[in-house]
Amino acid sequence: MAAFFQLWNNDTNNLIDEYETEAAAVIEVRRRYRMGGEQAISELALLRFDNPASPRVIAMHDDLLRYIEGSDQSAPVPHAGTRRAVQ
Repeated sequence: MAAFFQLWNNDTNNLIDEYETEAAAVIEVRRRYRMGGEQAISELALLRFDNPASPRVIAMHDDLLRYIEGSDQSAPVPHAGTRRAVQ
């Protein structure tokens, strides 16, 4: 099974979206940060699933901001509708 990534809102315990790659998930977090600043991502968590039964937290809360700051900044910010839909 291929790894996949999910972005969660820890405040509401809701799944925001699922991504086929970590880069796609980071692009979405960066887009939200650019639109709303730190507050827009303060309750988010990025998780990696190698096995659906055991997700691994990549980054959340303040660590998520540091994580995206260290990611590839040359990746374009997606337009609406370019992320993978949750099924």
